[in-house]
Amino acid sequence: METSYLFRIKQGENEPLKEYLDCFDKAVMQIKSCSDDTLIQAFRESVKDRRLVWTIAYDVLPTFAHLRGIARKHAEADEYIRGRGLVPGEQSRLFRRKPNKNVVEQNRPDKGKAVEGVGRVEPTLGPKTPADFISIVPLSPPPSTS
Repeated sequence: METSYLFRIKQGENEPLKEYLDCFDKAVMQIKSCSDDTLIQAFRESVKDRRLVWTIAYDVLPTFAHLRGIARKHAEADEYIRGRGLVPGEQSRLFRRKPNKNVVEQNRPDKGKAVEGVGRVEPTLGPKTPADFISIVPLSPPPSTS
């Protein structure tokens, strides 16, 4: 079998990652000699799992064995998520972040209702008097030079 066959193996739309890995591994075993770079490139182009694609693109992969180990970990996580009745790759209630609520807002007596007399108060600025400009620090005469 030729290495070009690896580029024709594609992960199905709803195919679990573990099944795809098994299929890809069987095809790799049938090829007599193939470089790690070719195996990594063929796997990158054919896998559909978004999180795995991101990990493969982000990490430096020295060998295909390293890539296979990462893919197996993702396959185990995929199996776990499917076992819980969730769809892999979608945000679920388990992974959704709760909005950060301000504790002060929760404990307000009016709880967001308009209250008369409460609001922003503008400072009143009256006319300035000369006393407003006098420094509190007492002035001392300049030191004498003798």
